[in-house]
Amino acid sequence: MKIRTMLAGAAAVVALVVGVASPASAAHKDGWCDSGELCLFYNDGLGGAWIDFYYGDNDHRNDRFIGGPGKSGYLQIVADHAQSAFNRDPNSYAVITSLLACAIGAFDVLEPNEINSRLDATWNNNWSNCWEF
Repeated sequence: MKIRTMLAGAAAVVALVVGVASPASAAHKDGWCDSGELCLFYNDGLGGAWIDFYYGDNDHRNDRFIGGPGKSGYLQIVADHAQSAFNRDPNSYAVITSLLACAIGAFDVLEPNEINSRLDATWNNNWSNCWEF
């Protein structure tokens, strides 16, 4: 009986630990520019409203700038409206492209932890983003 109780208790602890999402994955598109995310901003110089991506996104047409209520661009569609970016991932390169599904067209690449105050190739012309390791 003691062994069953101990096993049941251990299983409950494992389920609790496994069931808790990591902060970054739980934070995907929550309006906070957390470590491990790519953040796109409505204005250059990291100004205006923003959106955060923990995962790549094949289509920015269905995303809105959700961070920074009251700032310029808040709740506007992301596609064709991002002007600057911050790659807060310490290990991966963020790729922002002018075509859907990260297809090769015009693109900007941000190194790990890089701030790009004014996107060059995809300034107001961004349709997707992905990660390169």
